Amino acid sequence: MPLYGKGDKVRYVGNNLDHQEATVTGIKVFRSEEHDRPIYYIKLDGWEEPYKYGIHECNLILIKKRAPNWEV
Repeated sequence: MPLYGKGDKVRYVGNNLDHQEATVTGIKVFRSEEHDRPIYYIKLDGWEEPYKYGIHECNLILIKKRAPNWEV
């Protein structure tokens, strides 16, 4: 399971887009019959296609975690 949540800042380090920063705008989980494990579709601002976490090695690095909205 990814350590990312909505509002977190991440950096993508890969061959196509070297060191691009983005904010997580949503996460959906699907079960892959082909890979027999969950695949997390992470929607990033500025990206047309979601990042598929769980198929390949993870190229996302967490930069800043969004603070929870807790009230006491």
